[in-house]
Amino acid sequence: MLTGDYRQVPEIEAGGSFRALASALDAPELTQNRRQAEAWEREALAQLRSGAPAKAVEAYVEHGRVVVAGTAPEARRALVADWWQAKQRGDDAVMFAIARSDVEALNRLARELAKKADHLIGPELEAGGRTYAVGDEVITLRPDRRLGIINGTRARVVSVEWGERSLTAVTKTGHELTLPPDYLDAGYLGWGYASTLHKGQGSTVDRAFLLGGDGLYREAGYTGLSRGRTSNDLYLVKGGSFEVETHLPAVPDRDAVEALVSGLGRSRAHELAMSSELGAAPPARGVEQPGRTTAVQVVQAEQLELLRSGTPGYLAAATGPIPAEPGARRRWEKAVAAVERYRTRHGITHELDPLGPEPEGDPWRLLEHRRVVRLIDHVRRGRAPERSIGEDMGP
Repeated sequence: MLTGDYRQVPEIEAGGSFRALASALDAPELTQNRRQAEAWEREALAQLRSGAPAKAVEAYVEHGRVVVAGTAPEARRALVADWWQAKQRGDDAVMFAIARSDVEALNRLARELAKKADHLIGPELEAGGRTYAVGDEVITLRPDRRLGIINGTRARVVSVEWGERSLTAVTKTGHELTLPPDYLDAGYLGWGYASTLHKGQGSTVDRAFLLGGDGLYREAGYTGLSRGRTSNDLYLVKGGSFEVETHLPAVPDRDAVEALVSGLGRSRAHELAMSSELGAAPPARGVEQPGRTTAVQVVQAEQLELLRSGTPGYLAAATGPIPAEPGARRRWEKAVAAVERYRTRHGITHELDPLGPEPEGDPWRLLEHRRVVRLIDHVRRGRAPERSIGEDMGP
């Protein structure tokens, strides 16, 4: 049985199969929100989930859940300060952000507060570019079946063995994790005061604090604003950009709120990936495939048939029809999936131009644009692309 919520943060790489299966197979859904204590917040989340961000944002602003700072550092400091107050009251509180760089900055600010308040005890153990002490909140960044470690587990350090260069941490449920030096030295343990939304989307806490910004989109906003039972607070920068240098305003800035509504109106949910890697390997002769694999193959076949019968103009112009030769077909599917991801991610709607003009001022988007162009070019030339820098770049 597959369970989940395709309205939360989507897959990092090509995905969408779960979303497609849920739609195609008329999957049952939970319709009542039992996590959030406030009725208005449950309603606002329902509006955000369904694609009505303006009403949802209005509700959060009216209830004082949106804080707008003048600069990115001010936004981070305001978030950490409010999170710290919640922790001192005994709340189970966690900070969330989209970018890893923001998570790292929030973690460092939080750890400085914990250290000044003497919440960290004894000498520190240095490993994997970080230091740990008794009292530190940590999160596992890599699963390890041998050690019984699940990815994204939050815990608190209860003992440090400096001679053995290992530590022991305990989760909220009382489960004890002993982390050896090879796991620590590899950088597989992080500070757990703040977390990315991908790591935190399965968690439930008392209070959640979300750092917004230019990269906030519908699924990320819905995920980050639905982790807390008691409250969920959002922190923005005046003008809607993390580059503006002004002063902290007394009320939410109109431009920042409008930018928030615009961002939450964008969905980054992947359409069904059309790569041959999505389905299972081709069945052996005479072997009947189990029902789950057949369901995936049926949905994938329907998607490809739709493209055969009515290929959008932008795909016809870019990649042409589906090739018959297997190798060429795989390259075609890979290019089509890359085009669709790029258009969804950057809001491209032109009916004939697949990617729009080459972007300026954003080196990562430019790299992504050139990578997709390269995939299209190799489809046209009929040969497999060679690997290069940026080939495996994530979102």
